[in-house]
Amino acid sequence: MRRIALVLVLGGVLAAYVTGAFDIVEKELSAFIDVDTSDNQVELPAIFAWLGFGGSSKSFPAGTSNENGKPRVVFFDVGQGDASLIQTANANVLIDTGNQASIVQDLKDHDVEKLDALVLTHPHDDHIRYADKIIEEFDPKHIITNGVYNGTKNEDRFLDAMEEKQKVLDVPKPGEIFSIDDIALHFYGPVQVTGDTNNDSLVFKAEVDGVDVLFTGDAEIDGEAAVAPSLEPVDVYHVGHHGSKTSSSPALLDAINPKIAIYSAKKDNKYGHPHKEVIDRLKAKSVKVYGTDKHGTIYLNIRNGKPTIMTTKGNVKQIDLPAWLGVCSEELTEEEIAEMEEAVADVGNERIKEVMERRPIESIEELQNIDANGVNKITEIIKKLNSCLEREENNE
Repeated sequence: MRRIALVLVLGGVLAAYVTGAFDIVEKELSAFIDVDTSDNQVELPAIFAWLGFGGSSKSFPAGTSNENGKPRVVFFDVGQGDASLIQTANANVLIDTGNQASIVQDLKDHDVEKLDALVLTHPHDDHIRYADKIIEEFDPKHIITNGVYNGTKNEDRFLDAMEEKQKVLDVPKPGEIFSIDDIALHFYGPVQVTGDTNNDSLVFKAEVDGVDVLFTGDAEIDGEAAVAPSLEPVDVYHVGHHGSKTSSSPALLDAINPKIAIYSAKKDNKYGHPHKEVIDRLKAKSVKVYGTDKHGTIYLNIRNGKPTIMTTKGNVKQIDLPAWLGVCSEELTEEEIAEMEEAVADVGNERIKEVMERRPIESIEELQNIDANGVNKITEIIKKLNSCLEREENNE
C-alpha cells in the first residue's frame, strides 16, 4: 500500500503520514486521534478523510448545469495565477482558484451556481488564495487536494471554510479515477510526496466528451519524470507552472504529445513566464500555443470529441462557430475552424461582434462583411464557405 506523506494542522491537531513509517504516524497521532492501522487509514477529526484504499475508481453524482449544455473548459485570465473550469450539461468542476477575487464573479458569469468539485493542485497562494470564498459561495460537493499543508493564512482560511461547511477532503492516489457525472479525472501524481510543494502537485487528466486535458499544477522536472511513464498522449496540455522552464520537460512532452497547449500567466510578469525555452519546445512539436497574457480568458469548446479554441482578446464574446456556420461548418477541417475562431477573436471590433452574434449565418454578405473588417488571413476559408452557402441557397 502506498502511504502519503501528509502534514495537516487544524485547531492544534497535528497529523503526519510518513512514507514507509506508519508506526511513527501511529505513535505521533495517538495522543490526538484514533488510529486504525488495520487498513492503513487515519480517522481525522471534523473535516478530513484519507481516501484511496478502497478501490481504483470513485463516482460522484452531479447536479449543477451549464446553461448552453455543451462541454467546455474555461481557462480564466486571473493574472499570475491559475483557475480553470470544466463544464458539461450536468457538472461544474473548478481546478484551482487563482489569486484574484474576481474568480467568484467569473464563475457566476459562467452560469455556475454550485460546484460539483473543487480541485486544488497544490497549496501555493496563486492557486488557492480564494478557495475559502469559493467554498462559501458555491458549496462544492467534493474537494480534492494533494493533502499537503504549508501553514499559510490562505490555507487556514480554506480549512476554516471546509470545517464551517462540514466538508470532507479527498486525497487521490496514482491510478485512481474520480468520475463526476460525465467528467472523468484520472490521477497520476504525485507518485510520492517529497516536501517540495511544486513537485507534490496533483497531476491528472480530465476526460471530457472524448477530449483529454492534462493538468500538472506547478510540477517541475522531477515531478514530471515521476509520472511520465504512466502518461499517454492527450489532446490539450495545460502548461505546467505558468510556462516556467523548470517544467514542460522534453520527457513529459514526448509522453503526452499534445495538439494544443494553454498557459496561464500575467502579461509582463516579473518571472518572465512563459519562458522562451518552453514555447520553443512546444512549437518544435507543432503544438498550437495559447496564453491568458495574450488571449485573455480561453475557451476550449468540445464538440463530438473534437477541441476548438475561442479566446476573449478584444472582448469578443464566446462563439460556437460550428453552430453559427450551420451545415456549412461540415465543409471545414478542424484546423480551419480553429483558425477562423482565432482570427475572429484577434480582430475584436464592434462590427464583427455584431455579425458573430447573429447565428447561424443567413447570407453570404455576412461573411463578406467579416472579411472586409480585417480578417484577411481567413479569406480562403471564407471563399470555401461562400461556395457552400451558394449551394445551400440554390437548394432552397
